[in-house]
Amino acid sequence: MHYLLETEVPALTGASDLVVRSDASREAGAYKLVAARAAGEIVDLQRPSPSMVVIPRQTESFQVEAVAGGGASFAAGATVALHVEVKATGDTVQVPPVDVGGVPRRVVLSVAASADRYAFSAPPPEVAVGSPAAEARAAAREVLGGIDRVPDAEALRIVIAVDGSASMRRLVASGAVAEAVRLLTGISLVLGGSSRRPARYVLVDQGLTAWEFDQANPDAPVQALTAALSQRPPLIGVDLGSAGLRAPDRQVETNLAYLVTDGVPGAIDRIASEGRVPGELRHLVVLQPGLEALEPLPVPATKLRVPDPGVGSLLGDYQSVLDACRSLLRGSFAPGSALASRLEGR
Repeated sequence: MHYLLETEVPALTGASDLVVRSDASREAGAYKLVAARAAGEIVDLQRPSPSMVVIPRQTESFQVEAVAGGGASFAAGATVALHVEVKATGDTVQVPPVDVGGVPRRVVLSVAASADRYAFSAPPPEVAVGSPAAEARAAAREVLGGIDRVPDAEALRIVIAVDGSASMRRLVASGAVAEAVRLLTGISLVLGGSSRRPARYVLVDQGLTAWEFDQANPDAPVQALTAALSQRPPLIGVDLGSAGLRAPDRQVETNLAYLVTDGVPGAIDRIASEGRVPGELRHLVVLQPGLEALEPLPVPATKLRVPDPGVGSLLGDYQSVLDACRSLLRGSFAPGSALASRLEGR
């Protein structure tokens, strides 16, 4: 029988070797498969080819991992799929592509083994996103030391708030606002843990108009927000220090609001005060031309350099996404925590 692991797969009769063939996307580059039990790596694997391993009969549970070559991390967009055969019976299990971008190694298959049976499971499927959200997800993973997502106990609820001032319209027209929001969406897919709604999108103008992340169409709230910003009457003096930016999801202990604007707001001290409320964090994201750094501010801040009209994009390559993510993740975790320590080392 042939089974697809996206659907329910019954426990299959084991007492047999497993033949595991892998198929990776072009972005994966050189890699290998390893298998490990709780006690350590299974060393007596056979490797008939670089993309195939034969795992001798196991009676203890184990995992199969994809490991990037050279000790590096997999590139953004890299995926690894598996085809598993129970040698004694010929039963096969197809494991859909697993996103490994941004991590040096990732579990792509878990096998619960007993004396005569195997039960298979794979990581939950990732939300499919376009560029630069996919690159940002990989970069955030890499910056955080190769974890695929933040543990739920340390997960953040992300609010992506965009300044509705008249001066932002030119940045909507150039695509810079949408690119910045998509970048932050990719980061939210890592910081949000296993949440199905890791981000909330808010247009700050005369009031607060909000959209929720949509797994079926992740770009829908980005398009809705930028369309609303371009169509509404132009405003001056929008208040980015609104307490209404606090996310309503109290199942997550800490909410982080990224405030996307084109200059340092006049309410910066109030924004800083909001960011000192227990469970609330603020990070200013400033879209500006030029190479000048931002002045020291009382809140964490990142400048994303807006290119000259018609010359490139806000984020030119993966290195620029990686640099942006390093800055955007600063101040996101409690001092002394494991995740804060990972950031300090990078």
